[in-house]
Amino acid sequence: MKRATATTSATQRTAWAGSWGGKTTVVGLTLEACRIRNTLADGVNLCSGSSGCVVRDCHFRNTGDDSLAAWSPKAGGPPDNNNTLEGNFIQLPWLANGIAIYGGGTCKVVGNTIHDTVTTGSGILIAANFDAWPLQAEVTVQGNRLVRCGAHESDQGGPTGALRVLAFDSDLSAGRIRFLDNEVIAPLESAVSIHGPRIAGSLSFERLLVTGLTSGGPLLDVRPGAAGSVQFTNMASDLSVPGLWRNLAGADFVVTRP
Repeated sequence: MKRATATTSATQRTAWAGSWGGKTTVVGLTLEACRIRNTLADGVNLCSGSSGCVVRDCHFRNTGDDSLAAWSPKAGGPPDNNNTLEGNFIQLPWLANGIAIYGGGTCKVVGNTIHDTVTTGSGILIAANFDAWPLQAEVTVQGNRLVRCGAHESDQGGPTGALRVLAFDSDLSAGRIRFLDNEVIAPLESAVSIHGPRIAGSLSFERLLVTGLTSGGPLLDVRPGAAGSVQFTNMASDLSVPGLWRNLAGADFVVTRP
């Protein structure tokens, strides 16, 4: 595909892509039923002020960085806003994450299925990282299914959960982050991990279902140096198993749970 500086109100359906790139600002773009394979970097990255975009019912496999990302670099333009990542099927990203949101405005991550992250990544990551604009609005992560996701190591050190929140170079407190009705199956480490050193607040998990914690990892892993708070409500998981809640940040991070 050709590189572009801006795209407005375009639709691409049923395309195959082996590798694509370019720093592109897009407005009103729909990618639907596309198949993306064997890339050296991200499969799709909505960046630099991209807004009103939808990536739906696409299949990603063997990407060399995040399979699907929305990144709002401060140096690249205004924050991304009002983007939707919906109903995608992601397999075997060999580096980084299945889906990653780096700062910006409103974003919905809904009904995606992610299998088998390989190195340093999570199934879904919400982050303040890579000098992105601080999160400014609500991010909704709902109805996703994550199978064998997470990693034993990461760029920041330590393991990562299948679902991960990372407040690395700015606070994640101005916008609300809601995880609703997600299912985590057989995570490599924890089901959820939270990382600092900046503050992660306005963070909630509702009706989270976790099964197959076969590695001995906890349901929640708050890493050393994290700060802020999280609330878990209406859990669909079996909470009778010992050792589900790990908080290595101590009093700097408050966990409210059943």
